[in-house]
Amino acid sequence: MTMGKLLIGLDKPKTMQRSYFELRPPMNYRTQVNCHSVNLSLDELWVMNKLFTATWNLHVHRSEAIVQARNGGLKAVVWSDTLQLILMFGGVIVVMILGTIKIGGPEVVFQRSEQSGRLEFFNLDLDPTVRHTFWSVTIGNYFSWLSSSAVNQAMVQRCLALPNIKKANYTIVILTIGIACIVSMSCYTGLLIYATFADCDPVSARLIRKADQLLPYYVMELSEHVPGLPGLFVAGVFSAALSTMSTGLNSMTGVIFEDLIRPMYKGPISESTASLIMKIVVVIIGTCCVGLVFLVDKLGTIVQAVKSLTGIASGSLLGIFSLGMFFPWANPKGAIAGGIVSVAFVGWISLGTQAAIARKQITFPTKPVSIEGCLHLVNITMDPVPTSREDVFFLYRMSYLWYSIIGTLTAIIVGLIVSFMTRPRDPRSIDPDLLSPVIHRFLPRMSNKFSRDQGHQQKDGTEMQQRTSLPKYELKKC
Repeated sequence: MTMGKLLIGLDKPKTMQRSYFELRPPMNYRTQVNCHSVNLSLDELWVMNKLFTATWNLHVHRSEAIVQARNGGLKAVVWSDTLQLILMFGGVIVVMILGTIKIGGPEVVFQRSEQSGRLEFFNLDLDPTVRHTFWSVTIGNYFSWLSSSAVNQAMVQRCLALPNIKKANYTIVILTIGIACIVSMSCYTGLLIYATFADCDPVSARLIRKADQLLPYYVMELSEHVPGLPGLFVAGVFSAALSTMSTGLNSMTGVIFEDLIRPMYKGPISESTASLIMKIVVVIIGTCCVGLVFLVDKLGTIVQAVKSLTGIASGSLLGIFSLGMFFPWANPKGAIAGGIVSVAFVGWISLGTQAAIARKQITFPTKPVSIEGCLHLVNITMDPVPTSREDVFFLYRMSYLWYSIIGTLTAIIVGLIVSFMTRPRDPRSIDPDLLSPVIHRFLPRMSNKFSRDQGHQQKDGTEMQQRTSLPKYELKKC
């Protein structure tokens, strides 16, 4: 499906791209979350007195991302992402290997995880209020990743910078493999951490403040006999955060310039002027991200916070794109209404859920943990197992993994209803290249003003770059 949306995007001239990519998912929140991830790691390392002062280095690495996006453009961001990817994977792999060897092999990891009930591959419970089930993890996560790869400005920007559609498709395949690898390694690392602390849970023993600090704490415990491991781990965390930050800054700058600043100019903008404006915008956005990052610590665990808040915009955007690509009857009024209702509806659910969590009305039961092996502690009082209140509104108790699909379906359904109420468009008047190839066979005969060969010449040729919506100065940097 991602390739289908990419084909439609790359196969049209600049005006079409501006119409399809006029609404973009905000990258601002994700940038602050990645800053906060480094905050957690450095905070734990600072408490252990193993590394440099956390606050100083945190601001230094944010500044590096801002300068990188400001001076280098897309080319610098892509090359730095490649190097940071190596460090990120390298850090995770080293921790996995050393941890597995220390505990006695992968069979010990899976045995302890299975005994504690942490291996649930096929929980087929259909209750949408259950946090993680087979359906929510597969279907819900599918729509979440689809919105992140198919209609995300950062992803679109990189695909449009490629010379032809064939290489863009290869990029999507590589992306899919990379996501599968990093998610699988992250899941195994989680099981490895539990197996290591099966008899002494660091959170219950008050050795750390929150579950998000488990990984850096585990690395510090593992590094007692492995010099240099904390540095490698921090390099991996920095690489992951810097990669996302620089990507977000570069993408947001392009969107703001193309959709807000450029239309304000009556005449053409020179390349030097455009470059200067975008550099100023990068600095302003980066400064805002640095200030807002301190709010992320109040949002609970990182994964749920990211999925919940990004689902507000990503689901709506995916719904609007799908409405335009798969339903030729949709009109602008329907798309606008669907997008607004979707954002408002999912935003109400997400923010209401976050408020209920903050008031302790909604809690999430955890798997059993033990502190029997904490021999160095004399007196530990276990907190009572939290329980959620059943009188909390049903939608607030819904799993956060469903937010993206709810936003997508809401935008499509409302968009179709409003479109049919306000004179739907005639499918024969729409350029078929603006629609998904999947539905071409179901469309009526097109008007003569559209040629089926229009825009299909030299799909894999050198003219692909000239027909995309990327600005000239951006392609030059690539």
